[in-house]
Amino acid sequence: MSENQFACRFADVDFISRLVEGKFPDYEQIIPKTGQTTAQVAKEDFTKAIKGAALFSKTGVNDISLTFSGLSHTVQIQAANVQLGQNTTTQSAKVEGEEVTITFNYRYVLDGLQHIAGTEVKCLLNGSMSPALFQSVTDDQFLYIVMPIKQ
Repeated sequence: MSENQFACRFADVDFISRLVEGKFPDYEQIIPKTGQTTAQVAKEDFTKAIKGAALFSKTGVNDISLTFSGLSHTVQIQAANVQLGQNTTTQSAKVEGEEVTITFNYRYVLDGLQHIAGTEVKCLLNGSMSPALFQSVTDDQFLYIVMPIKQ
């Protein structure tokens, strides 16, 4: 055993862990502090719309496009597949800032939404190729970052 290892024995189980050495990226650097576009949407409706669009996403890519518009105060959820057709759902939202269309793997977005507390979700966006932040309107302790898919 070396100094960067930890070992425990429980009945008939030996547990050994090792501290990984190395320089890790500064995760705080990718967390958006502000957004060129900010949106607030009803979590349940947003989740249902994403699940509906997901049925039409490309197999293996799982892509959905979200368009946040401050002019129409909506978020449009869209997916298209050559074999299945397309699905577009428009949901009302409080949107401020520039209009932005961003594409995500829907599975990653749904993973985060299921862990966000409350009934409203806040989104911070800085363009179509920057990480997006999703969090509860009422609890700022949980942050969920999703990287977009390049189209």
